[in-house]
Amino acid sequence: MAVQLFMTAQEVIDLSFTNKSTDAVLISDAIIQAAQVGNLKPVFREDFYDELLLDTSTGDLDSDEAILRNDYIKPTLAYYVKELVLSDLMVNTSSMGPQTQFSEFSSPATGAQMNNLKIDTRRIADMLLRQMIDFLDDETENDSTKFDEWDGDGIRNVRSRAGIIFTRNSKKAGGSFLTQSRGIKRGDFPFKG
Repeated sequence: MAVQLFMTAQEVIDLSFTNKSTDAVLISDAIIQAAQVGNLKPVFREDFYDELLLDTSTGDLDSDEAILRNDYIKPTLAYYVKELVLSDLMVNTSSMGPQTQFSEFSSPATGAQMNNLKIDTRRIADMLLRQMIDFLDDETENDSTKFDEWDGDGIRNVRSRAGIIFTRNSKKAGGSFLTQSRGIKRGDFPFKG
């Protein structure tokens, strides 16, 4: 079965990279899917995520879903993908082990610069995610027939810290955040293992 993605590697580059000539081959489908599963699926929940992904892959998006995908999902996802590929762009893994990228016209970023870039990239992605959630909440509040699978109340119970998804279980601990991370199922990624 083909991997279903909300966007292509070239779209990631176009939306989030400063250097538009970055080679799209550096961004694999597995990285895009990992970003989708790790950052969008917990927000959308299973049914809404699956519906949007199916409608995207079949080209069967209605006008509201097309706006959601083009104006909110793609920009948000692009920054989550960028965050995941930044390390690979700086350090190349070869038969001789990890090698720092270097050319005669540039020098590699320091560890601190790289860390700041990753933090800023995550911050941008999280802000765009918040805008997407607000859009969905506003749209469903104004017209209850739009995005019928969207459960805006559920997202209030999901938070991410350092890439770990935490869920709030209102029945336990009086609604406080529990250190319960969402497990990733074996079938969530296109590779076997």
